[in-house]
Amino acid sequence: KKKYPKIKIQIIGDKNRPFSASVGAGAMANVYAEIENGPFKDANEARFLNIGLKARHKWLKIFDQLKITKKVITAKDTIVFLKKNASSFENYNYDNMKEAALADKKAHLLTKNKLKQFFPNTYNKIQEATLLKDEFAICTVALFNHLDKIKKKYGIISVNSHVKKIKTLSNNKIRIDLQNENKSLVVNNIIVTAGSNSESIFDKKLKLIPMLQGVGSAIILNDINDLPNSFQNYVVRTVNRGGAQCGLHTVPRSNGTLYLGAGNYISRPGIRAHRLETIRYLYELFSDELVGKKIAYPLYGNLSLGYRPRTMDGFPCIGNHQIYQNIGSFENVPN
Repeated sequence: KKKYPKIKIQIIGDKNRPFSASVGAGAMANVYAEIENGPFKDANEARFLNIGLKARHKWLKIFDQLKITKKVITAKDTIVFLKKNASSFENYNYDNMKEAALADKKAHLLTKNKLKQFFPNTYNKIQEATLLKDEFAICTVALFNHLDKIKKKYGIISVNSHVKKIKTLSNNKIRIDLQNENKSLVVNNIIVTAGSNSESIFDKKLKLIPMLQGVGSAIILNDINDLPNSFQNYVVRTVNRGGAQCGLHTVPRSNGTLYLGAGNYISRPGIRAHRLETIRYLYELFSDELVGKKIAYPLYGNLSLGYRPRTMDGFPCIGNHQIYQNIGSFENVPN
């Protein structure tokens, strides 16, 4: 809008974003802790790591430009812990993470005294922990509240409706049929964000890759004053543990709550509910491995749900890329 001030922009969608993966996420600018000992490790780890490191600094630059750094960044570093008797998969992932972070001088191994300080009730259950510098956390609720204010400032209109259908007209205009208001908009150009339900609004003749959705569940703990300071000032997380649940992470938010997440299951697009097994899993891990039952027992909070778009092959692409010559295959993407 700043670059093309004469353009009229409308953002269509539920203004409360009830199922948004972005708002529903405990957003972490994690780079090293996402490294896995998987089949693509040798060929792609350096490239993915480099993309993550570059993106992290770009986020900080954007927040500084918007003057919201103090509002949205709730933790400047991450503590990654490895439990005792961890699986070989988790051990491999932890070692890979530590090796990459140490090479970049971003890792500090925590001593036993530090472990007691950070995890006073469960330090004896932890095999090892690493402090990762600059692995910060973002409060997505605070970020989107600020972006909503910016929209009004620049005259960007919010249309509080779902999109029912998109159709190209004979004059190359695009008609957008709205669900809630039972009316249509005619526009010159559209940008469709890759949401979990985006595929449903396109003509089937386009032959898009079928879209699935990852349904993520988290617990938002309301009163965290009795928790150790580590949970109020750091992201605390595991590496990927594999299986149906990816691991555990806690992320402090701007309003004094703590995000505890996250589980994920794959489904067809549509309204879904929390999987109760995920809620049990998150609470038990938090209680048994991080704070102890005495502190966990009186905690209360709310549940958070988010839908993340997933393609059939797991890679971020909409449509059959073979028919577009300017999109290379995964193997041929330049560094």
